[in-house]
Amino acid sequence: MNTADTVICLEWHLADTTVPVDRQRFASAVQRILAGSRFARATISVAILDNPQIQQLNRRHLQHDYPTDVLSFLFDERDDQVEGEIIISAEMARQQAPRYQWAAEDELLLYFVHGMLHLIGHDDHADEDRARMRAAEASVLNGLGMEARWREVTTAGAPASASEGDGKS
Repeated sequence: MNTADTVICLEWHLADTTVPVDRQRFASAVQRILAGSRFARATISVAILDNPQIQQLNRRHLQHDYPTDVLSFLFDERDDQVEGEIIISAEMARQQAPRYQWAAEDELLLYFVHGMLHLIGHDDHADEDRARMRAAEASVLNGLGMEARWREVTTAGAPASASEGDGKS
């Protein structure tokens, strides 16, 4: 797909501002994700919350009574357009970033990429799907000049990223 034809609209709700958000970096991530998909247009609402707020949404929508890193909700997909919402916990990003030896801003971006991949159809419940999701995450992050470090610091049996294994999205 020609990236010149890509139209991205990100709508922001920053309830937790403790982690800086580079909006251009998020838009670049969407552009990279869309380039590898059937979609040329995206309208995405992005909410950055704290753990109690995301836990409330996780409980209400998925019946999981614990905070999570990211929730994604697909509103509509037609032709070449995807519309949805990605809700991210800045508090979780601050807590998990040291584990993966990168900045909270990078962890937050990983959560966003993970949520965006769900919106375009990726799944991560089965091992094979999870491996594809991790490869797609790494590809996007690498394209943004980031190293997918969660692979380097995990141990056997540990999640490949903070967004794995929590049953969300």
